[in-house]
Amino acid sequence: MSTKLPKDMRYTQAIEARLQRLLERSQHDEELREDLDWLIGKYVRLERKLDKISRISDRLQGEVLELNRQLRQAVTTDHLTGLLNRRGAVERLEAEASRAGRGDLGFCVLLLDLDHFKRINDTYGHDAGDLFLEKIAECLRTCLRQYDSSGRWGGEEFLVLLPGTNLQQAQLVADKLLQAIRQLRVPLSQQKNAPDLHCTLSIGIARFNAGDNLNQVLACADQALYLAKNQGRDQAQTFCPQQTQQALEALRHHPCTS
Repeated sequence: MSTKLPKDMRYTQAIEARLQRLLERSQHDEELREDLDWLIGKYVRLERKLDKISRISDRLQGEVLELNRQLRQAVTTDHLTGLLNRRGAVERLEAEASRAGRGDLGFCVLLLDLDHFKRINDTYGHDAGDLFLEKIAECLRTCLRQYDSSGRWGGEEFLVLLPGTNLQQAQLVADKLLQAIRQLRVPLSQQKNAPDLHCTLSIGIARFNAGDNLNQVLACADQALYLAKNQGRDQAQTFCPQQTQQALEALRHHPCTS
């Protein structure tokens, strides 16, 4: 087994040995003794300063790491709802797609859009709309699993990522979300006769499998959402290539006007 000392320890021992030799030589040289005492005192003070600088450096490094974490959170979080913003959601999707490509299970994407949300803004103002969006975010957190992800995709549109989930399981989650939003009532104020804010939800569902193109999967979820919107809203539609395309083609010839 090697008995070689670490480099910094050998360096320290060499300094101490040399100081000891100088101290021995200075026993009969008063001037050298005074110089050594001064140097040793100077060395001790410098060592204390370096130790203080090291502690400050460690603290500053910790503060920089924390600031970087906060900055990272700020650029990936929607300030209103506290959910991921679009950038954060895309990064989460890309990470999950990469994981799926390494042999893990695929995942499902849900695109959610609040039905007639503009009426809330137009009738009660944007503050009321913001309040309702905050409550929608709370509802998503309550309904989803701990390892699911949700984000504000834009405006009144949200995205939900369900890792390791097939289309049938995703439909169950969508049904749960639809029911929760139907039952959601948000008082406009604390006044006794204040109206409650409420609306319904439309959802498009698509699945990502290993090897799929993420943008194409998102486009499929968007097509399914469009279908849900145009077939009466307050429902979830799952993207199935042939059936969805046939339904979309029918809508082009007989568009829904509601």
